[in-house]
Amino acid sequence: MSAPVPISLRARWQRPEPSLGLWHHLPVPRASEIAGRSGFDWLCIDAQHGPFGGHEVESMLAAIAPTATPAIVRVPWHDPGAAMKALDAGAHGILFPVIRRAEEAAALIQACRHPPHGYRSWAGRGLGAEAPARADALIACGVMIETCEAIVELDAILAIDGLDFVFVGPDDLAISHGLPPSLTPTDPDLVRTIEDVAARCADRGIAAGIYCGTPVMATRWAQTGFRILATTADDTVLREGLTDVATRMRAAVAVRD
Repeated sequence: MSAPVPISLRARWQRPEPSLGLWHHLPVPRASEIAGRSGFDWLCIDAQHGPFGGHEVESMLAAIAPTATPAIVRVPWHDPGAAMKALDAGAHGILFPVIRRAEEAAALIQACRHPPHGYRSWAGRGLGAEAPARADALIACGVMIETCEAIVELDAILAIDGLDFVFVGPDDLAISHGLPPSLTPTDPDLVRTIEDVAARCADRGIAAGIYCGTPVMATRWAQTGFRILATTADDTVLREGLTDVATRMRAAVAVRD
């Protein structure tokens, strides 16, 4: 059986319709396979906050690969080595967290591209392994916009050669503004800031993403112009689903007067 044809997230995210994804926290290959076959447009393996390391990332990517669902890896920090290892293991994209300055973002993005556009080491592995130019064309590289500093430097960040997408983290962006973390922001200034990110990305032709958490917020941010929508996380779905089953079962067998 031949391997699935690689899917370019960069091309997919240029379409007008929103792209729905799942944050993947459960470091179990079977869970990765189930997530990959659940109908999402992409998955994000969260190596920043997920309870796992590099070996688990490789196992998760291997389990997702046969499903043909593209997988992004949010690396733990500003480590070019972690990004290169994830790409060698088959990641379709890399997402760098907690960006503050354009120069740090530019240096990290270059870690995802082969010379002359970057400094990724060639291993002949991962997406587009047949040629460096093919790999560079298929891989999507993005940064998190979740700090006040990144907002100030947003125009410079969006001008970086090789940047394919940005992703807003509402919780951390709220904290950075001195507000409580929330996936349903109500502070007018924060809401305007988030909307402005989507507008400025659209002006540059760069895809913008955001973590939603609920269908209501997914609808709201899609109408704002965000095309990359992280709907929820798999461990959240598991917890909520099991809690619902336990509650309904307990009610069904409850002793009644």
